[in-house]
Amino acid sequence: MLELMPRAPTITSVVDRGRFSTATWSPLGLVVLTVVAAISTVFVAAAARSDGGAADRSAARVAADRFETSLTAATSAVAGVDALAVDGVVDADEFEAFATDVAETAGIPALAFFELVDGADRQAWEDSTGLSMQDTDGRGGLVPAATRDEHAVIRYAAPVNETTRSVLGFDLMSDPVRAEGIDAAGSADGAQFVGPIATVSGARPGLFMVAAVRDQTGAPVGFIGSGIALDDAAERLSVLADVSDVGVLMDGAPLLDRGGNGSSASEAFTLAGRTFTVSASAGNPTNWLMPAVLAAATLLLTIGAVRAARRQRSERARERRSVERSQALAGLAEALATATSTRQTAQLAADHAGRVVGACSTTVATLDLRDPSKLRVVNDTAMRVGPANGSTVQHIDNDLPLTRAARTGNIVWLANREEYAAAYPGVIEEVMAAGIHATCCVPLSLGADATAGVIGFAFDHPLQPADRTETESAATIVSQMTGRAFDRARVRDLVQHRVDLLSDFARELTTVRSSGGVAAVVADMVPPLLDLESAALVDHVGASAHPEERSYPLAQEASDHLLVRLHHGRVWAPIDETLAKTVADLVGGALSRTRLHDEERAVLRQLQNSLLTPPPEVDGFEISVGYRSALAAIGMGGDWYSVIDTPDAVYTVIGDVAGHGPGAVALMAEVKTVMRHLLTTGTTVTEAVAHADRTLQRRHACASMIVTRIDKQTHRLEYLNAGHPPGLCFTSTGIVLLDHVHRPWLGVEPKERPATTHIPFEPGDLLLLFTDGLVEQRTEPLDDSIRNLHALDTERPTNEIVDHLLSERERRRGPAATDDDIAVVTIRRTRTDQ
Repeated sequence: MLELMPRAPTITSVVDRGRFSTATWSPLGLVVLTVVAAISTVFVAAAARSDGGAADRSAARVAADRFETSLTAATSAVAGVDALAVDGVVDADEFEAFATDVAETAGIPALAFFELVDGADRQAWEDSTGLSMQDTDGRGGLVPAATRDEHAVIRYAAPVNETTRSVLGFDLMSDPVRAEGIDAAGSADGAQFVGPIATVSGARPGLFMVAAVRDQTGAPVGFIGSGIALDDAAERLSVLADVSDVGVLMDGAPLLDRGGNGSSASEAFTLAGRTFTVSASAGNPTNWLMPAVLAAATLLLTIGAVRAARRQRSERARERRSVERSQALAGLAEALATATSTRQTAQLAADHAGRVVGACSTTVATLDLRDPSKLRVVNDTAMRVGPANGSTVQHIDNDLPLTRAARTGNIVWLANREEYAAAYPGVIEEVMAAGIHATCCVPLSLGADATAGVIGFAFDHPLQPADRTETESAATIVSQMTGRAFDRARVRDLVQHRVDLLSDFARELTTVRSSGGVAAVVADMVPPLLDLESAALVDHVGASAHPEERSYPLAQEASDHLLVRLHHGRVWAPIDETLAKTVADLVGGALSRTRLHDEERAVLRQLQNSLLTPPPEVDGFEISVGYRSALAAIGMGGDWYSVIDTPDAVYTVIGDVAGHGPGAVALMAEVKTVMRHLLTTGTTVTEAVAHADRTLQRRHACASMIVTRIDKQTHRLEYLNAGHPPGLCFTSTGIVLLDHVHRPWLGVEPKERPATTHIPFEPGDLLLLFTDGLVEQRTEPLDDSIRNLHALDTERPTNEIVDHLLSERERRRGPAATDDDIAVVTIRRTRTDQ
């Protein structure tokens, strides 16, 4: 069904075609020459027998080399097939563009994309595609597909024509050989070969090539395949290489048997894990009647035999050069198939392409993608074909063979040093010093008159007019192969770069905690991701007069759009459209999340403001409070304080409910309300704490808390600590640490009913209570942090003390490190009520 051999230039030889006449010879001379001819016949017969075997071996080598070259070109052309599934989906336009590239590169005129369909999903697949599954009838026709557990159905075929349309829906599982190839390709890298097969159209003998199409995770999303009609290949081999009776074996099994006269030779090669054996015989078998004819021939036939021997030697030389060129082309194709970047592609071409055209050195130069006015020379032999200063970058307007070929898009020929000196006198000395006699610079073809750069060949001998056509044809093939490989590598570079940028963008969105932060990330990261002039979030989109602007609605935010502006002249391809929609979906999800977070923070701030009230003004006491929330970092927590004034005493409660967010705030509010109510109504500290403990146990929650009672009539302070950091009491005689822990956290059943502790609290004494956010640090033990508070200047007003503690804490940790709430209460006794 599909062609096998790429059209390659033939190498012709010039044979002397001078005329010979017997009229100048005497009869005796003719007799002598006839005897000589008769004697020579014996030797000619022996030579003919030897030459016949050599010709068969040469024909087999040529056939095997051409066969290997064509299969290598086919596998190399499909090496970049994974670029089809970057987004996990292969569509018709992407596949047709890829198949066109393959056709131009490897001479395969048709390619099919097929996907695996579960038998239970057959009807759904047919309804969604509008295709009917078909099996081959083995005679070149198609019939409705049989019922199977799994189908491998052709979804697209390109180029689109009557023949390719006829095979859409063909189920390759109807053929066990093709099914074997699909199974092998699914678990292997690169193209696989199986056979023999009968082509779908015409039921002709063929070989099946198949390769998996994988997404970014390596999972196959489908397969591409092509049937290769071997009888067509054999016909072209007979014409191109002057061979006949071609036969092909794969792993010892016959693929093609053309019959013949029984005289043939064979050559073998290995590709894609398969061993191919190609047999062939010479197109012009030895004529064993020739010795008898020569025995009776005249001198004219003797001279004719001599001339035939000359032509035979010339033909063998031509075949040898053809074989060497085919091998060099195969080596170049195999090398280019391994390239993973544009730079590596250029270097591999420079290393291997010279052998195809017989050049002594090769230079590859590529157009700079960001600045097309610059030509970037990536091979270290640049001195031999162009820049005299050894620079790796040349401006395209420089007067050099490389830059001229890139600038004009035409081949630049300098067949000898005279032409070189006349065209480029400024570099002729460097050329002569390098031993260069001739140069050929060919644009790297990308198709459709586009070029990727230039490949330049330098020769250590002048090129004769007879060599020019042959060399130019070979150089053109090399430029096309290199240009296509460069384009595939450039696509891989671009795809990988965009995948990396998209990953960074998605990761950055997960860390943003506000809608403003999302907008900032979009403005900063989307332009390089999509190669744009700018990108922004807008809450509505009107009719834009700017031709370079495009907008995309955010999936979760109906009124919001992603607005992008393209660079002037930027072509917006289908893959760009798909990537822009992916970006819009990511932004929509992040914006929805951050807006919910914004709303939650607003509610928590309102609740916080309602719960953290200013302290009461109490005669004989100076009271100040302070609070810093971790709301901006992780949400408001359960830290709280409460100062309660009663006729007999001043109560202080400070605590910390485990957790953050609405749940912790709600528990904090409940515990605070319970404690305020109980202490206001005269309940003892011990009973109030026990009641709060039962409340938290019912909620399956925990909290630390310290409660103090300062008697207004006496100089006594009573406190009870439930797993909370100790407070400090600054007195005239020293610092008293309220470090007696009476019970575990509230919410945890105590072993026994705790009793409170009493200490003196005289006029001038200062009480400092706080939550762990004030003293906890990852780099410092808690006891050391509390001990640092001993140096506090307690002579200042209590409000200044509180401000100093909070600002110093923020300074030491930094704003970004505020990962816990901070609550502080200070009470100074100024006198005793009488």
